[in-house]
Amino acid sequence: MQLSTPTASTESSIRLTPLTNNHTTSPVERPAAVTPIPDDSDEQRPQDTQPTQPQTLEGVTIDGTVINELFARYFQYCHQFLPFLDQTLPPNEYYRQSKFLFWTIITTASRNWANDPTLLDSIGDKVLDLALMSLRQPTIPTIKGMMLLLTWPLPKSANGTAPGDVTFVICGSLLHMAMQIGLHIPTSSQDFSRVKIHLTEAEIAKRAELWGYCIVTYQRSCSIKGHAPLALLDLYQDSEQRHALFTRISPTLQFQLKLNGLLTRCCSAMLQSGLRLLPKSQEQSVDILIRVFEANLKDVEAEAVSGTHDSTWHSFTANVAHRDGQILSSHVQADGSIVLVF
Repeated sequence: MQLSTPTASTESSIRLTPLTNNHTTSPVERPAAVTPIPDDSDEQRPQDTQPTQPQTLEGVTIDGTVINELFARYFQYCHQFLPFLDQTLPPNEYYRQSKFLFWTIITTASRNWANDPTLLDSIGDKVLDLALMSLRQPTIPTIKGMMLLLTWPLPKSANGTAPGDVTFVICGSLLHMAMQIGLHIPTSSQDFSRVKIHLTEAEIAKRAELWGYCIVTYQRSCSIKGHAPLALLDLYQDSEQRHALFTRISPTLQFQLKLNGLLTRCCSAMLQSGLRLLPKSQEQSVDILIRVFEANLKDVEAEAVSGTHDSTWHSFTANVAHRDGQILSSHVQADGSIVLVF
């Protein structure tokens, strides 16, 4: 995909279009009708060869050259962390498939964008409205957009007019939407569709990979918000289905799923031990529990994909999360409060 670099100034990257009483073309006003479980075959349609068109979201218009640069910026800096978008599709095609996914890509790429630092504030709340409206549309593009929004959450607006943080709400919805269209059992997607679908082995592999990223994104988002991630890969599939899943996903994603699964089980065990009201007589048992999970963590680290920075980073963050339990178990007071000494 050939992307041109804009030379426009900051002032020309955004145009404000006055809204009238009859602005029915807004994507937030009337979401498209829910279609029967679309699959990745949508991405195989003939590609648009036309120049990138300007797009408008609730009165904010972005030029085609700016859209090209932001898409290039996303695929250069962000795509490696969630590599499930097709880099060969032009922005026009992304907009045709899903306005929500299109604007989520734009929002993600506009973070810390020196050419126009105000762009994120201009469209952030509007994209969040699109996300909430898109909960009615359990489609694959919608799920991809949700994962981008959870991985790079929107900052709170400086004027305080933004709605409350709904990251945790979207986090649970992501998992449920994915299950509603059968991503958790990609080999049996027909059971979750009212129309006949024919998935190739490559399309089944894409769905398996997408479900893996749904689990990882959910678990990380819960941890970031300070909640225990309760969803485990084991809860939604039997051993045969898990084997079919792991044979279709990349080694890097397998490693992430194992690490996050171990941390989720560790969090669950800590909660069941009553860590905040732990009597002195049970501290030793918690220390043993921590050491057991630490040994398991080292075993999983041995399976890391060699030569990749991602595996090193995921191992580091897992160790940091694991040692939270050691900090808590060492500083819990008799009244349940926690005293940290630095």
